[in-house]
Amino acid sequence: MRIVPAIDLIEGQPVRLKQGDFKQQQFYPESLLELAAKIWDAGIRNLHLVDLSAAQAERLGSIQSLEKLLVKFPFRVDYGGGIRSKKQVQQLFSLGVDAVNIGTLIFSDRTAFNELLAEYPTRIIASLDVKDNRIAYRAWQENSTFQIDDVLPDLQSQGLLKLCVTDIEKDGMLSGPSLALYQALKQKYPNLDLIASGGVRDRKDIIALEGVPCEAVIIGKAWLNGNLNLRELC
Repeated sequence: MRIVPAIDLIEGQPVRLKQGDFKQQQFYPESLLELAAKIWDAGIRNLHLVDLSAAQAERLGSIQSLEKLLVKFPFRVDYGGGIRSKKQVQQLFSLGVDAVNIGTLIFSDRTAFNELLAEYPTRIIASLDVKDNRIAYRAWQENSTFQIDDVLPDLQSQGLLKLCVTDIEKDGMLSGPSLALYQALKQKYPNLDLIASGGVRDRKDIIALEGVPCEAVIIGKAWLNGNLNLRELC
């Protein structure tokens, strides 16, 4: 199972939210490059990068910062935030981004999402984040009437291979991941590469997610606050 440290940004500054709430922000003094260096020096080559400002504004964020990051540290980056078109996806791929996380576009323009899926099946990650069992999108600020099972069968029929699910109530809380949710999803959709996100506290949580089995686990606050030692996870 891949270990994927996360860095979220607001106006270019690393931050963590609690439960997707933009009113509950914890900023970190280090820059994006300083945090990236810590991950790289620990021997980890995966990075989950989310521009929350871009997600709110529904546009791509600072491409220059992303370019500088990838020149200095050629991570396997999966990027999310503000992606609304094929042109943006192509721009990100041209910079060296490995995969993109897309959520809102699934609901705002399913045709466009399906076209991206057809062209880049191994590089598109459906990001379905849930709150009270309902999918939330537009930077978690809008709740839909859909549950994951309402949309996944159609997405899988269109060729979806990768799925990232965040339990928003767990995110940033260090309260443990939603194991039952991931176990149920893996049982129903065994062929999907499942990426778990939200709530991871320690190595025991990582071992439990490996047993689901998840293809990858995203860790945010646990590594930023020092609960997890990245060097020990390689």
